[in-house]
Amino acid sequence: MHATTTILLVAVAAATAGGPNVRPGEWKTTTTIVDFDMALPPGAPPGMLDMVKSRMNSHGMSHSQCITAADLRDAPQKLVKSSKGKCSYDSFSMAGGKLHATATCNMEQSGTMKMTMDGRYTATTMDSTMEMRGKVPSGPMRMTMKMHGQRTGDCG
Repeated sequence: MHATTTILLVAVAAATAGGPNVRPGEWKTTTTIVDFDMALPPGAPPGMLDMVKSRMNSHGMSHSQCITAADLRDAPQKLVKSSKGKCSYDSFSMAGGKLHATATCNMEQSGTMKMTMDGRYTATTMDSTMEMRGKVPSGPMRMTMKMHGQRTGDCG
């Protein structure tokens, strides 16, 4: 799931990187997996995909973070840089309350992971859908997530 974590971090940064229209402060982002499919290893028990999806959603895919004005200026670039060359944006646009981004991450054990994200944002909220496609050691993987972000106040 390292690929999931890396791409999710890129997406969260992208969603809060709207320049002067998005307000700095404490932001809480909640992510829910709405669709998940992957090749299972031989001998995997029936219902394993449902179990994995349930476990991922039950781990509280919520993240709170203080986002500063400096973070807002260059969050997508910072986060891609922090992936140590594993991820890059293929396209990124954020204007007029709309967000669209595509990224590619090269994962050491499983090859290439592609991410597409579309959403809407205001100064204090963001909602988006992100789809990831790639491979895990057992074969193809696809995941669709819904993300909701809310500014909860000033950084404390």
